[in-house]
Amino acid sequence: MIEDLLPSGLDGYVVTVDPDTAPDHYTGTSTSTTETIVVTSGGEIDAEPVGFVSEPIDITGSVFDDGDGDGELGSGEPGRGAITITLTGLDYNGDPVTVTTVTNPDGSYQFENVPRPGPDGFTVTLDTSTLDPSHPVVTTPTSFTITADDINPDTTVVEVSPFGAMPPSRALLPFTGTDIRTRLVGSLLLLAVGTRLVTWTRPASKARTET
Repeated sequence: MIEDLLPSGLDGYVVTVDPDTAPDHYTGTSTSTTETIVVTSGGEIDAEPVGFVSEPIDITGSVFDDGDGDGELGSGEPGRGAITITLTGLDYNGDPVTVTTVTNPDGSYQFENVPRPGPDGFTVTLDTSTLDPSHPVVTTPTSFTITADDINPDTTVVEVSPFGAMPPSRALLPFTGTDIRTRLVGSLLLLAVGTRLVTWTRPASKARTET
């Protein structure tokens, strides 16, 4: 709003927004940056809003075979392919975003040209129903959150912490003379009662970013 204006005459006032003063991650505008307004009686005017376009980001990550069950990607631990990963949330305009992809044979995945997240961020989720039956035990959180605070204005690639999975045979310690076995594996507390496996997972972690 611009206040205390004198009448403009027939040529009007030209209102200009300088796009160079926008935050770094804005790459352009979706509307005109200038507007001519004729003021006949003085007072105040409301110019049309100017829309800025934000540079999209790429979100990358992986799923790996957690051989030692520590919840961390280690040397020599291969990737797991054909696993579904979903990204959900609201972007910086408040519009809903839902994108699904599948991991490559080396376990990597990528969401390309994603709008920047809003205040509540995006959630990247591992679909456990798509895990290989030989590796059904997830040794990391099954979802990670990416917030706007995690991303610098000049960041173009966001790397999500890797998801880990392992066979149940590696996840449980055998005990003689009992049907109840437990083990802490990475982020999971595993409890086996007979043939039934119960897990508890620690809360999700945040993502890492790179420029």
